Amino acid sequence: MARVSAFKRPAQSKLSRLSTLGWSVVAALMMISATRTVQQRSTQAGHLAVVTRGSTGTGTGTGTGGSSSSSGSSSDAGNDGGRALSEQQPAASQQLLSSSGGGGGSEEPASLEEAATRALAAAAPSNIALQQVDGWGSVDAAPEVPPGHVLVGYQHFEPRFEAVPGLDESLAVDAVSVYVASDHFWHHTREFETEVECRHRGRALGCRWGRQGVDNATSDALWYHLPHTSYTTLVQPHPGQAMIAATLESPVNYPLQEDAKFRSSFDLNMTYRLDSQVPFPYAPFDIRTSDEAALPGFAARRPAILYITSNCNAINGRNRLVQELNETHGLPVHAMGSCLRNMAEPNVTVPPNSSPYQVQKFVVQSRFRVCIGMENSDMPDYFTEKAWHALTTGCVPVYRGAPNAARDFLPHPKAVMFSEEYPSTEALAAEIGRVLTDAQAWEEYTAWRRQPFDSLGAGYRTLLRPLPSRRCQVCQVLADRKRRRLSAGGAGGAGTVP
Repeated sequence: MARVSAFKRPAQSKLSRLSTLGWSVVAALMMISATRTVQQRSTQAGHLAVVTRGSTGTGTGTGTGGSSSSSGSSSDAGNDGGRALSEQQPAASQQLLSSSGGGGGSEEPASLEEAATRALAAAAPSNIALQQVDGWGSVDAAPEVPPGHVLVGYQHFEPRFEAVPGLDESLAVDAVSVYVASDHFWHHTREFETEVECRHRGRALGCRWGRQGVDNATSDALWYHLPHTSYTTLVQPHPGQAMIAATLESPVNYPLQEDAKFRSSFDLNMTYRLDSQVPFPYAPFDIRTSDEAALPGFAARRPAILYITSNCNAINGRNRLVQELNETHGLPVHAMGSCLRNMAEPNVTVPPNSSPYQVQKFVVQSRFRVCIGMENSDMPDYFTEKAWHALTTGCVPVYRGAPNAARDFLPHPKAVMFSEEYPSTEALAAEIGRVLTDAQAWEEYTAWRRQPFDSLGAGYRTLLRPLPSRRCQVCQVLADRKRRRLSAGGAGGAGTVP
């Protein structure tokens, strides 16, 4: 296997100890239809005139309480949507979170804490905890490896095996380790400095990730987050040590990811691409653990488009589209990100160990009828939090991005409005206007939420198939690479598949 020539080996360092964001708590926020606190602040000058056709649903109510902000990960170059939301609250959005009722159920949670408790209770029977890093991980979902075979990956979420003549299956591989050799975006969610619960071949498998307690000179693999990696930051692997490439970012924004020489340095892919040995997609929303009755209904949502993004130069022109919808076709747009900003976000109370950015975004989205859920580029398999967050909160997304979104990701083909399916922006604006003002039209795009899980899209259900956690999947593959190597008389770490 070709290797790049410019290697250096870094000294070990300790990763910061960071708080964990359990998705069960974050998922609770999709149902928030009321919050305990709203703090009145001064109005900020906007960059997009809110041209309205009919009511914008603004009010004059106020509240009191605290606020919080934080930085986070993102799917855009420039951390699209990943920066802390503003603490300032304009008068135009004072009533955003204090409106009441209108949801699918008879009662609303009185606070974020109560909502989180309800979501945790609803999710408990599934015994599946969604993490942004590890996905739908179940330690009991380890596949049975056929005799004489090794596990080589989980492409398209299916365990893949390869026959190995002379494989000595009696060899005990009890533990593997992965040295995190680069920085990454997930400091606000799940710490990489952990021992991951994992099983393989009918027994517990030690699966250690991180820098503290992991020796980069003897670990079974070196893990690199590609947006934080270059030729000069790669190190020379020792014999048998695997190189892992990880990314959730589009190559449009990080073109080195598609450089053939650069990618030849790696043995395993852990990316958003479904054909990766370990697919690493953005964590999907699971309708089975959603408290649908607590989501605000049509009447409790603003008849306006919500737009939150910070990458204003997306190659597919989403910023221009939003501007045209507002300025040319008169649709009300509330832009709370860096792009076309005309409104600041309300402040919300954030439960312990949660991401302030995600809490705030989820609560705000739950108060709008339509959200812009467009990606920063149109790449196969690149289906990010843009649409997932909107779907989680019951806000109908206007979507453009992965060409295989309907087949491989969406729970239903009419869960979103595909902007490209309309012959003109005028036609798209007419449909958005219909959804904003007609309860029956809005229900057309949310009716799938009341369907049985088994009737939803096959690709969506595949995303939620119980599998070992993503990092456990990596450890399983590394363990069998080591087993193959040792069977052939080799030594050292996980090794390179012949």
